[in-house]
Amino acid sequence: MTLALSACLDLLRGNAVGAPVEVSRISIGGVERYIDMVEGAQWTDEDAREAALAAHPLMADERAFQQAVLDEVNAGALDRDRLKRLRQLGRNDGISNLGLSLAE
Repeated sequence: MTLALSACLDLLRGNAVGAPVEVSRISIGGVERYIDMVEGAQWTDEDAREAALAAHPLMADERAFQQAVLDEVNAGALDRDRLKRLRQLGRNDGISNLGLSLAE
């Protein structure tokens, strides 16, 4: 989280053109580490791990979320309405990219 925030601040200062890609990688990496922690003991080799990660529902959700954000950003000028939609996307109905929610 701190690394992602730092990358965003660098981007706002104009110091890090690649910050969005870095934040994307950090987020995907967090999902990978969570899946490894919860299910990793069952994998016998790296190929099995990679296949399981690619097929995992949390990873599919993460990729779909990132694609939705990218689509919204690329849809036109970042006006007030588009920024509002991006904030709404970011809230993700109160569910984190690890499938966690405070509502439960």
